[in-house]
Amino acid sequence: MNGVKNLTNSNYILTKAKDNNIPELIKLLCLMPDEADTIYPPYNKNIMAKYLKNVISRELCLILVKDNKIVGTIGGVLSRFWWSESKILINSFLFILEKHRNFANAKALILGFNKIGEKHLVPIIMGTSDAKDMERKDMLFNKLGFRKIGSQYGLGV
Repeated sequence: MNGVKNLTNSNYILTKAKDNNIPELIKLLCLMPDEADTIYPPYNKNIMAKYLKNVISRELCLILVKDNKIVGTIGGVLSRFWWSESKILINSFLFILEKHRNFANAKALILGFNKIGEKHLVPIIMGTSDAKDMERKDMLFNKLGFRKIGSQYGLGV
């Protein structure tokens, strides 16, 4: 994905995040744990800023913009399977403000992230650490051609 992509039939723009987006991204991503049915540790904005700077510098973060405001984002890291030299792109976060949460916007972010994986010639792994609304999330990923490859379980979260 190069530059800015205006989404069809909408006022939304999908583009790569830049360093100057970090403060707004932190505000947005701080909302994510508040909506979860999971108990997450407190967030540290300095750690978030360092992580985002790294992800952005590697062009692994996309933002969804409407009316000059970031309303959604996805980002992750290039890693590898623990048993192999083969690399994968793993999402660290995917969040869309509730008011802007719909299939078209989720699809744009997820398929944009997939294009990053294609650019690096690696598969992508999308996960969710929140057990809320799993049937809807399963349907979204299934509709986009993903296959389910396991689940996550937690104690104390």
